[in-house]
Amino acid sequence: MTALKGKWKVLLVLNYFSAATWVMLLLVYLVILWQSKRDIAELRSNVVAILAGGMSVIFFNIFFIYVLKEFFPAVRVKGLVKFLYFTGLVFVGILAILFIALVLVSSLDVFEKGNADVYSLVTLVFSSIFAVIDSLLVVWHFQLLDILIRNNAKSIESVLNSIGVDENNYVE
Repeated sequence: MTALKGKWKVLLVLNYFSAATWVMLLLVYLVILWQSKRDIAELRSNVVAILAGGMSVIFFNIFFIYVLKEFFPAVRVKGLVKFLYFTGLVFVGILAILFIALVLVSSLDVFEKGNADVYSLVTLVFSSIFAVIDSLLVVWHFQLLDILIRNNAKSIESVLNSIGVDENNYVE
């Protein structure tokens, strides 16, 4: 594995940060739900939804870390790994859109209606942070996939050129 530099090191750190933050948020939210005075059926459905969503985000962050560490700089992503990679990007992309919507709703609540209580401000700040992080993750992971494909093609071309095979002599 080649040492990651610049943007790719930041991408790795953002994936770790996102996974760790989701673990903490999941635990805090589950404790809050458990302590609430809600109906058991409603509590179970909320716990299942939160666990499923949170665990999915954590899984995809760990999977993105695996792809970045194992495939960078020039191994082509294919098969099941590519399918899971795109599925994760779609899932995190939808999540980013939801966080952007939450930022808009929270900011309307805080600034337009004048409800500047602590809960609204915390929701606004954390939603904004997650919207930015998830957006960066999606964009940079699409760029990573493109770079892996290009670097793989360059390395194959380099090997072929080093053994004297002319690209124009390929049989199709």
